[in-house]
Amino acid sequence: MLACRPALLILDEPTTGLDAHEQRAVMDLLLSLTERGHAVLFITHAMDLAAAYAHRVIVLDGGRVAVDAPVAEAFSRHDTLAQARLHVPPIVQLAARFGVYAGSPAALAAMLTDTP
Repeated sequence: MLACRPALLILDEPTTGLDAHEQRAVMDLLLSLTERGHAVLFITHAMDLAAAYAHRVIVLDGGRVAVDAPVAEAFSRHDTLAQARLHVPPIVQLAARFGVYAGSPAALAAMLTDTP
């Protein structure tokens, strides 16, 4: 599918059945595609992947759009996510305690160790 150089990729649960290493490899590939100008839409229940890789999050609940926002804003809507039976990843919760948004442990570590 990538050989056709599509402008938009839509992937439903692209990491299902993969171990953590394989998940990162797939998501890093998708990230590199976005850096080269492709649009990628991925559908997932893996909130840790959405937190780490998405730029924007759309949450559907009962067939309606409950959230359509940049990733940090989307994950700040705890009640709306809970109503949709989704959970904010622990790393996002921890980062919020520091007053920042971080979708991965590496991103949080970089923020906390970055000195001016």
